[in-house]
Amino acid sequence: MINRQTWRVAAVTALLWLGSCVHAQQPSTATVTGVSLAASATVSSDANGLNRLIIRFRPGASASPGVRAQSADADPARQVQDLGHTRRPPANTDQPVELRYHRSVAPRTHVALTSRRMTRVELSAYARELAQDPQVASAEVDERVTAQFTPNDPDFAPRQWSLRSVASGAGAANFTAAWDLATGAGVIVAILDGGFRPHADLFANMLAGYDFIGADPDGTFTTANDGTGRDSDARDPGDWSAQGDCAASNSSWHGTHVAGIVAALADNNLGVAGAAFNARLLPVRVLGVCGGYVSDIAAGMRWAAGLPVPGIPANTQIAKVLNMSLGRPGNCSPTFQDAVTEVRAAGSVIVAAAGNDSARAILQPANCIGVIGVTAHTIDGDNASYANIGVGTAISAPGGGSGAQVLGNGAPIFSTSNTGTTTPELDSIEAKRGTSMATAHVSAVAALMFQRKPAITPDELRSRLLNAARPHPAGTYCANLFTCGAGLLDAAAAVNDVLADTAPVVSARHAPTGVALRGTTVQITGSDYAGRLGLGIAAVSWTQIAGATVTLSGANTRTASFEVPASGNSLVFRFRATDVNGQSAFVDLTVLTNNTPPQMAEIGSLVVAEGSSLSFTATASDAQGDTIRFDVSTLPRGATFDGASGNFVWDKAGPVGSYTIGITPSDGLLSGETRYVGITVVAPGSGGGGGGVSGPLELGALALLLALWSGKAALRRQRRIGPCDRVEP
Repeated sequence: MINRQTWRVAAVTALLWLGSCVHAQQPSTATVTGVSLAASATVSSDANGLNRLIIRFRPGASASPGVRAQSADADPARQVQDLGHTRRPPANTDQPVELRYHRSVAPRTHVALTSRRMTRVELSAYARELAQDPQVASAEVDERVTAQFTPNDPDFAPRQWSLRSVASGAGAANFTAAWDLATGAGVIVAILDGGFRPHADLFANMLAGYDFIGADPDGTFTTANDGTGRDSDARDPGDWSAQGDCAASNSSWHGTHVAGIVAALADNNLGVAGAAFNARLLPVRVLGVCGGYVSDIAAGMRWAAGLPVPGIPANTQIAKVLNMSLGRPGNCSPTFQDAVTEVRAAGSVIVAAAGNDSARAILQPANCIGVIGVTAHTIDGDNASYANIGVGTAISAPGGGSGAQVLGNGAPIFSTSNTGTTTPELDSIEAKRGTSMATAHVSAVAALMFQRKPAITPDELRSRLLNAARPHPAGTYCANLFTCGAGLLDAAAAVNDVLADTAPVVSARHAPTGVALRGTTVQITGSDYAGRLGLGIAAVSWTQIAGATVTLSGANTRTASFEVPASGNSLVFRFRATDVNGQSAFVDLTVLTNNTPPQMAEIGSLVVAEGSSLSFTATASDAQGDTIRFDVSTLPRGATFDGASGNFVWDKAGPVGSYTIGITPSDGLLSGETRYVGITVVAPGSGGGGGGVSGPLELGALALLLALWSGKAALRRQRRIGPCDRVEP
């Protein structure tokens, strides 16, 4: 049921099988310093130092005491030289620096050269020192500007709108402008997904990964689908499903598609271009048939970040970015939260999908503390009709499809895939839509940021990424909603923010941690520091942006406090820090009150004759009286479910077989326990639907069989995680 159009690419490269290893014949690509060669552009570098400054003098500034500098015969060389004598680089005693005139840009604007080359940090500091002179209006580093890199991949121009500038659409992520600054070189991105195929447009960027899918609870390898348990082969054998734990479906090649968005090869005259095309990819296989298990995924997270996992060889190719285009309903599990906390402490960033249920609560692990939760938007910048939003959403990125408010043209996201409907066949380029695709774009930007600043911390990366986001466009669904995140992803702005290193960096926390009890006092504390080239923090403030109104004590200090009100289930506050130059950064902090999740009534197991109709209504109660919405998973093909009313309708049930539907109630913040409904479709006249069941003995036997089957299915589906690409008819 994945809405996709498949553009099959003929097999331009043969796959060579040697023993148990697969290698894709690689296209010939010339590279230099990790960057694909392109006649139009190169990635700018300051490795040899910088020595050019642009200085703009104020009207009436003097070249020397008593002499007017802006007359017709003004001497800019003397003016620049005098400035250099009065303003020296900070902390420079051993190596004096002279300033000399180079050329003029305008009557009061001149290019000056320093007598020795400096690092970007040193020269930027000197520019700030020069700007303090009363005769100077501004001073800045004369940066090198290059033509924006445009890869020659045949699918880039006609199909990859999400990587181009906003001229391609309000939802584009502006990667082309970022590629002149960073391409992901030297950064490893872990793809925790369904494994990979050795696609000719991808394989050269793949590292040796690991398969974390073990045996199912019944001892079989149904989920793994490769006949083995955990091993070093992270290839995707296919995740097609017949009837059983989930609806019948073809193989999705989801991990290969996500990986291609992040780091498909670029400028190789083949297929698509990756958003961080010089990054390396670490495949961590955690999803198989019908998804994967929390335990396997948590182990894969730890391993990807270089943390030990009992019984698994140590990973020495440590990923700085973990892409998790997967999720399941519910609040962040302790297992996930522990893994997130440890991975972040090790210095790696986790990016996860919000989910595709059109819900107002996001999935786990996107809702775990410290994760960058990603919703999706369209080419027009509108929230995608399928995309979840809610508390914990950090940012929106291109996911494709139609909008919630602005329908648009439904443009999808193209990436690497395979033509096989079950087992793998030929390489292909395929279109998908989903928060999975959006998540991959954010992971790519994180890789670009790590390249420019390898020591960047998870908190700093998050702060700069979110504060570089563009506002949600006016007239779109998310224009006035904080639950859609900070705004639209902008790759160039995020990388430039890291390079400039002037904007403040912020983070926030509350105490006591965890759920706040009504009537108690909570402290909210903001942490901030100026960028390395910034001029110090001038002001901080706390404001409330959502929830029952409270009185903030100390709102203009770093630590404020309030009393938890008697009603409401979440309170959201914004901490903002502003530096001396007026640059500011903010972070949102959610405080959960002692809300309890809704409780859904059991529905049990149902029987229907093939071709007959089946309907039921899910019901749930909430102790706080909050509005309840239902999220559904593994809906059979042809069935519909209304999340607001809980109404399930299957007009023509079939084909014959057994199906399991997961339904999760949510109050918009907390999710209740998922209830599983077992449906058996039988042949007409054999019981169920209009035919009925012949007698009490048959009914009892059938009920017993259904109970046993549903129990086994529920056990196998327990904490099962699925990918987050769009599912549509």
